[in-house]
Amino acid sequence: MCFSRAKCFAVLTAALLGGLSPEMAGADTIGPVTISEVGVQGGQIYIHSPDIPAVCGAYAYLRLNSSVGDPPYVMSLLLSAKLSGTRLSRIDFHQGDPCIIDLVQM
Repeated sequence: MCFSRAKCFAVLTAALLGGLSPEMAGADTIGPVTISEVGVQGGQIYIHSPDIPAVCGAYAYLRLNSSVGDPPYVMSLLLSAKLSGTRLSRIDFHQGDPCIIDLVQM
């Protein structure tokens, strides 16, 4: 049960964007994550952070899996975190260049 709006939002975000647990999907998990850049390239939303491992590529950004969530909703979540200075508590991703995000949790 959700006792606060923020907790409900975080749980809903994880449910909408997650789909599978990292153990089931073979994903890696990092957190907490500070977002330094948010952008759109080639129809995909990406983030840049000093907390993202180097294995994700030279620019150390993650691209959202195209099947994850509604792009305007996801962009609003990421922008809210960046502009408020709130660290994301968890990101699950698959390694590659770029890495693909499976879950974003605030």
